Amino acid sequence: MRSDRARRAGLAVALVAAACVGCASADDGPLSPAELAVVNRDRHVDPAFPRHPVVVGDVTGLETSRLLFDTSVSAIVAENDPAAKLRAASLAVFAHSPMLVYERHRHADIITELRRLGALRIVLVGEVGIAESSGTPTVFRDPGGLDALGDMTAFRFTERVIDDPQEAVTALIDLDGREPILLRTSWDEVSTDPNSRVRPLPVQTRRDGLNSPVAIATVDTPLASIANARAYGAKVRLVDGVDPRASWTTFEATVGLSDQPLLALGRDFGTDEHLAAAIAEAEAAVGVRR
Repeated sequence: MRSDRARRAGLAVALVAAACVGCASADDGPLSPAELAVVNRDRHVDPAFPRHPVVVGDVTGLETSRLLFDTSVSAIVAENDPAAKLRAASLAVFAHSPMLVYERHRHADIITELRRLGALRIVLVGEVGIAESSGTPTVFRDPGGLDALGDMTAFRFTERVIDDPQEAVTALIDLDGREPILLRTSWDEVSTDPNSRVRPLPVQTRRDGLNSPVAIATVDTPLASIANARAYGAKVRLVDGVDPRASWTTFEATVGLSDQPLLALGRDFGTDEHLAAAIAEAEAAVGVRR
């Protein structure tokens, strides 16, 4: 019992110290842990989501696509390459379409998911091992460039150049899905086919109906997971660690949610059960009661 109390006291001290560091420059004082828990829980979430934290560790976007999209008239499949993934993610967020990352050993899974979605227009970004088709569904390769995105969507895109992978994550999270912005890597180029015929890509509306759960990510979260969450309409909060017992930003985003819907994007968050237990332990350490 004494060791348990000592552990909780140590956690509380660590969280308070982290909070002081994170909020040192704030004009207003931070909310208390109990107030943060109320804010996090005071939201209506679609009852289709499990009432517990869900860790999504898949790098291909398959898990987030299955979790967030019942159907979609369009889908985007990207080569497993930083430049291709960032371009595909930019288009996915604006078109509110699911994004998948092509890996040869997951070919059958990707085709199955495209069929489940009922996608009628499928864009291939980069070198993707799926054949083009002019039938139903229509499958076509992205010829690259800003003009092609405009031809697909009938919107004029502007470009933002990204200089490092961590900046790519934060920039993708910041896309609002309303302004057409292409995020382009400065260190790599997408493999394109300028002779490809561009087809119209339907621009859909956000799916969440403002009822999405809290979603959290780190700088190591796969781009496809973030893109699918943003395409769905969920707000993604960037945290600086995966353990709410050690990181104030993670605690701040998750307190009160150990038994509530929460999407943790990235395998580093562990398992559903591990994350729920870590949140509950952090809550107990600072005296948050249900």
